[in-house]
Order: sequence, then structure tokens, then C-alpha cells
Amino acid sequence: MIGRVVGTYQIVEKIGEGGMGTVYRAVDQLVERQVAIKVLRPDIARNAELFERFRTEAVALARLNHPSIATLYSFFPQDGELFMAMEFVPGSTLERLLQHTGRLPWQQAVGYLLWILEAVRHAHQMGILHRDLKPANIMLTPDGRVKVTDFGIARILNTGGQTREARVVGTLEYLAPERALGQPADARSDIYSLGVVFYEMLTGRLPFQADTDFAMLRAQVEEAPPAPQQLGIHLPASIEATLMRALAKDPNHRFPDAATFAAEFQEAVRTTGFPITFPKQTQVAKHPTQPKPGFQHKELAIFAASIAVLTLLAVGAWGVKLYVDKSRQEKAAAAEAANQPWPPPVPKETQVAPIAPEVTLPPEPTTEPVPEAPAPARLPTPPARTTILAVLNEGGPGPLTFPSVRRSLTLGPTVQGTISDAILARGVNFRMSEQQSAELRNVGASPALLQLITNSYRDPSPARPQPAAAAPVATFTPPPAPAPPPVAAEPPPAPKPRVPFRLSEVKHLYIKPLDESFDDALRREISDELGGRVELVNSASRAEATLEVNIETEGGGKVAAAGRIFGLKNKVRATARVRTRIDNKVLWVTEVGDRQPLGLGDAAKRIAGRIAKQLRSDWKP
Repeated sequence: MIGRVVGTYQIVEKIGEGGMGTVYRAVDQLVERQVAIKVLRPDIARNAELFERFRTEAVALARLNHPSIATLYSFFPQDGELFMAMEFVPGSTLERLLQHTGRLPWQQAVGYLLWILEAVRHAHQMGILHRDLKPANIMLTPDGRVKVTDFGIARILNTGGQTREARVVGTLEYLAPERALGQPADARSDIYSLGVVFYEMLTGRLPFQADTDFAMLRAQVEEAPPAPQQLGIHLPASIEATLMRALAKDPNHRFPDAATFAAEFQEAVRTTGFPITFPKQTQVAKHPTQPKPGFQHKELAIFAASIAVLTLLAVGAWGVKLYVDKSRQEKAAAAEAANQPWPPPVPKETQVAPIAPEVTLPPEPTTEPVPEAPAPARLPTPPARTTILAVLNEGGPGPLTFPSVRRSLTLGPTVQGTISDAILARGVNFRMSEQQSAELRNVGASPALLQLITNSYRDPSPARPQPAAAAPVATFTPPPAPAPPPVAAEPPPAPKPRVPFRLSEVKHLYIKPLDESFDDALRREISDELGGRVELVNSASRAEATLEVNIETEGGGKVAAAGRIFGLKNKVRATARVRTRIDNKVLWVTEVGDRQPLGLGDAAKRIAGRIAKQLRSDWKP
């Protein structure tokens, strides 16, 4: 393909490959312009559905005209193949930048997101969805600009779909929950994907991590992403609240479109006190092609325009001088004919005396005291951590009370990090109602803090204080009566077993027997993964929770259908649950699979190892 000429384009090198075709860098021989040529793969070019999707991509891109979107130049068939010529964008991808730097400073991430929002806003106004927003489709040019590329699976809004909604199209890590469920997508689905991209820029990681496609889809639908503050990343409250709204599971709780997202996001940035600035020069790899020596087309045009402007200015000045000289000569000739001096003298009454320089005299000495200038106002000092903890401890040493949390929030906008640390360590002793949630929002609580409070309820179970013994009173003591026969004292009541409210609070775990070889492998893997976090006991009565594992072989229609939809080819599926012993509440559940039938040896060890790794991943405080 290198060196081949298609249309007016000569292909120079291969620069990428995707699911629908290969991308090459080429040169338009007519105008000597670099372009990107996308070629549909030959083995699927004859597929009518894929051809129609490729044509839809061309129609969608041709309607977009924005500096932050790669421009489409042409779309044409040749020799049984389909080609699309697009703008060649030099530089690197946001994905490569994140791989190199990890996470970005929030100010830099804000600048990139504003660029991307402008591109997506234009596409939404034209009725086009991107449907695959991710760092790999965001280019960073050497001059610091951002370009959104690959609208290859975009679909025209409000039209009949060539792509069935039940088929997952896009990258699972950035897929909106409604699309994972097979529901129709709209502009809010792109907002969710943008939220995942912004989350990755701020934290250096994805909101959800899973070993299989099925587990990733389940996390997108069911799990709430951890707030950046829970990961030890401190952001302005307004920025974090905007991010978490974009990641809402329910589309109705997100921003309705990119224009609204951009407007509210800019207001959130403004409240932080930092200026809204776009990224400047970005250190990305430049293309090795060097510019040609001498004048280029753009430079030649600028030079010619400059010469033309200077010529016009010179001609204009010369014409003005000729007109003024001619006027003076005519007036001098008329004055000479009338025997009058030229130029005429100025009458005395119209002469103006020269203005003397103004002299400023020093002020008269005075005995009155000069008032001192008021001292500049000082900014309020954020409350100390000890002050915040003192307010939180007003409800006692146990879980935090609602009045202490509400009162601590009134100390200022910078206290929420300290409050979150205290809630993670001690929990709260109240189940938050709608009225309590509204009261906390009124005093500045962020959505992330409200979610943390909702998930941190702990039953305080306070011990009732015993009544103090009455002081002895001096009375007449009669002679002692015969002592009654001794009565056996009742044994003290057994202590109430502790009920864990989250997985990390389980200290003693019982594994329900399933198979001897599998049970041994599971014990070894959990001991290796969790270490001293939990003790495996041999009796259910000694444990706060029980781990149950249910293993099913493939053969039912349900498992086979899921395998076709999500790309799984498991022969065995294992479901593991952790339940509390007292109230049988499910604290954790996961599902893993294996490609080989379950039996002794490696298959049992693989299943046990995957359960133990997932248990360690979810064993978070």
C-alpha cells in the first residue's frame, strides 16, 4: 500500500489501524497537502451493513466544521475499495500523555476538557453523537490545540439505526450504563464518556477496574465510582461535584447536553478563583517531515499583502502633500494680488498668552492629626483541623452525630476533607433522611460527601449506664436470721456478636465447604492475597461472615447467550458471595469464569485465584 496512488493521494506511511480499517498518511498531489487516508478492510468491504456504516461516517463528518474536529475532505471508491481522506493531525494522543505522566494537574485537565466540550457541543448541535469518546480519540497537536477524531461509529440522532441497540458499540471502560443495558443512546451518553475521560485525567486511573468484559459491564451499571477525594486526590468542591454529576448512573441526573455541561463547568471553575485558560504548548512528538526551504504559500501571501499596503500608504501620502502645496500657492497668489501680507497677521485680541507652568505649593502646616489609612482587610483564615475535630467530637467518641456533622460544615468550605476522613474512620450513627440531606446541602455539603455519609451508617449500640448505688443509711440492724440455702447465680449474658456493615470490617471469615481440593486452593489463594486482613476460621459460629461459592457449567441458554453478546467463552462460571452470619446480608458478590471444565488441579486453582484477587481488589476501607 505504501507508495500507491488512490485518487489524487499518494500513500506515504501507515499510522494506525482500527476495527473498521487502516489509516495511512498520504499527500494530495494537486495541492501538496498532507492528509490521513482511512481504508475499509477488504474482507468486510462487501458487507452491506458495514458499508452503510462507513458511508454514514462520511456523511456525519462532512456536516462538521469546527477547529477542534478533524475535517473530512473526500470519500470515494476505487478498485473495489473504499477510501476516506481526512485532515492529518500531527502530534500525539491524550492516551499516550496519560501513560507517560499518570494523572494531570486539575488546572491542565480543565483546559483539555474545555477544548473537548467545544468540539462535542458543535457535534451535538449538528445532531451527531460520537459514541466512542476516549483518550485514544483525542489528539494533542504540537501548538497546544486539541482535536477530537474518529467519529467512525457516530450515528445521526433521531433517525432509524443501522446499528442494533442491543449490540455494544464502543469501548467498555467509557461506555454509559444505558448503552451497556442495550438502551438507546443520546447526548447524555457522550456526557458520561466525557466524565470518564475527565476522571482519568484527574486521578490517573479509570473509575472501574475488572478482569472480564462481563464484570466491567456490571460495574458500569451497578457500582458507584469512588470520588477523587476518597483516592486521596483533593480537588475544589465545585469541580468534583461537576465531575460526579457527569458520571451519574441515571441519564436524567446528568447534564442534558455538552452546551449545558460546558456552561456549568465554566461556572464551577470560576468559583475556584483560578482563571479559565486553555492549554499552551504541549510537548508531544512532532512528525519528522521538515518544511521546505524558501517561502511557503502562506508566507508568500503575507509578504505580498504587506508590499501592497505599504505602496498604497506611500501613494496616499504623496497625493495629500500635492493637494496641500497647491492650496497654499493659490492663497499666496490671491494675497499678493490684493497687496496683503501672507500669511495674514493674527489680531492682538485673538492672540493667546502662553500658559505658565502650574506650580503646586506645599500644604499649610496644621496641628490636626492626620487620620491613619485603614488596614487592608485580611482574608478569613481556614479553621484548624483541631477546631473541626473538636466540633465533630461534640457527639461523643463513637460514630459521628448529625448535629456535629452539620455544625462542622458551617466552619467554611475547606473542611470537607477533614470531615470525610473522620467519617471513614468512625462512621455515622444516623440513617440520612431527605430532610437531613437537604439541610447538609444548604450548608455546603458536596454530593460526594453526602454519598459517603449514606454509605457509612454504623449502629452505635450504646451500653446503658448502670444506676449509681445509693449511699448507705444508718439503721437498726436486727439479729441475723438463719441464712437461706445458696442459690446458683445466673451466668452473665453472652456478648452480642458484632455485625459488619462493609466487607473490610469482617475480621473472621468462614468458607462454606464445596469441594475438598477447591476449598484448599481457595484458602491458600485468600491467605496469599489478603494476608493478615482477615482470619479464616473453621466454624461458622466463630465468624462474622461466610464466603459461599456456587459453580455452574456452561450448557444453559442463558450462559451461552451472554457469551455471544459480551465475547465470553467460559466453560465454567463461579459466583462468590460474602454474607453476614447474623442477618444474612450480602456484603460482596462477584462472578468469574474459566475456559476449561472444572476439575482437580489447575482449573480449580485458576477459579480460586480469580475469586481471591477480586476479593482483595474490593477489600477497601
